[in-house]
Amino acid sequence: MKSIMTALFETPQFGGTEHFFKKVVSDILKDRNSSKIHRDFIQIVTEDSSTTDKSEDTEAPQGSSRFHSRALTEDEIAVNSLIFFSAGFDTTSISVSFSSYCLARYPDIQNKLIQEIDNTLGKEIPTHDVVMKMEYLDLFVSEVLRLYAPSTRIFREAREDVSINSWLIPKDADVTVCVYALHRDPEYWPDPETFDPERFTEENKAKRHPYAYLPFGIGPRICVGMRLALLETKMAIVYMLQNFKFVTCDETEIPVIFEKGFLLRAENGIKLKVTQR
Repeated sequence: MKSIMTALFETPQFGGTEHFFKKVVSDILKDRNSSKIHRDFIQIVTEDSSTTDKSEDTEAPQGSSRFHSRALTEDEIAVNSLIFFSAGFDTTSISVSFSSYCLARYPDIQNKLIQEIDNTLGKEIPTHDVVMKMEYLDLFVSEVLRLYAPSTRIFREAREDVSINSWLIPKDADVTVCVYALHRDPEYWPDPETFDPERFTEENKAKRHPYAYLPFGIGPRICVGMRLALLETKMAIVYMLQNFKFVTCDETEIPVIFEKGFLLRAENGIKLKVTQR
């Protein structure tokens, strides 16, 4: 495991970050012994450190009891922190980009959102509690994530034989759920290509199967950064719309052509015109 961690830190995209993340993790771990810290990512991955073996030599294949009983080393915690940070930044960036695209394409919806922001905040600095209570903003972001969820698919492994509509999924089979297709299934989403935030009112959500909407996955392995991603996306939208409006231009690609890959990206970027309010 140590060689894998070292190799990751030495890759070009992470060059120069090794000492920063190692120092941050080391300082946090030392501080755990002298102060009361709220439950967070570091706490979760270290909570069993006092009762488990942290030796590098105890590595074992995934699935074995030995593997699950070994605590993470400091280097492993640092690398996982780096991955947690970079993955959350990338996917949130995608969500903000497509949010801007939808604002430009649907000016009536943008105006309605601006009205909510102006009535709620005006030019005041947005706070967590205020932003997370903004109803139309929540509907808007939910609809953006339906059509443009950053992760196009999620993966699971069957823990036992399961029969669904006469189809047998055997134990240990790899199962892929295509989120992109699910979010455009007319069985759950009438006129699926139409951008309509009202799909996510409490009344409309109650009529729909809860597993029809999976931008962050579902169940015990739901995205650990979901709340942070939603907060970051909403904060960015509020900050931008307090000062600017988005408008399509000659270079705006409609519809967007997507890259091929696991993450949903615009192949040619998203080009918009920004005007000051």
